[in-house]
Amino acid sequence: MCVCVCVCVLTLCNAEYDVFSNVTANVPDVVDEDSREVAILEMGRTFDYSQENAYLTEVLKYQLLRDVIIQLAYKCKLLVFVFGSLSNVHRLVVRGLQMTGLTKTKAKDLAEFCSISVITGSCHI
Repeated sequence: MCVCVCVCVLTLCNAEYDVFSNVTANVPDVVDEDSREVAILEMGRTFDYSQENAYLTEVLKYQLLRDVIIQLAYKCKLLVFVFGSLSNVHRLVVRGLQMTGLTKTKAKDLAEFCSISVITGSCHI
């Protein structure tokens, strides 16, 4: 069973020690308490020429949070999806969507839908 949660779910027994005190990105997106699995999902939009830099920036932003969650004995997936403003899709988006349980065909369809949505959103800026 997956639920959206806040940080208070991932606390240690000792309430005086806050494991998230030095983590800037501190809210995991989905936690499955039964299997002790956490998913951190991040979506971004950038200019097409800077997709790789945007991807690396987002990965580094959430790396510390991921490490803290793993130290709390949870399995943690960090999934970063970056779309270019002119509909380019980062090379790891489809693979990341497959890690969420989608088939490759559905992952490609969703990536295409998101890239079209990014173009539509870029027109309004």
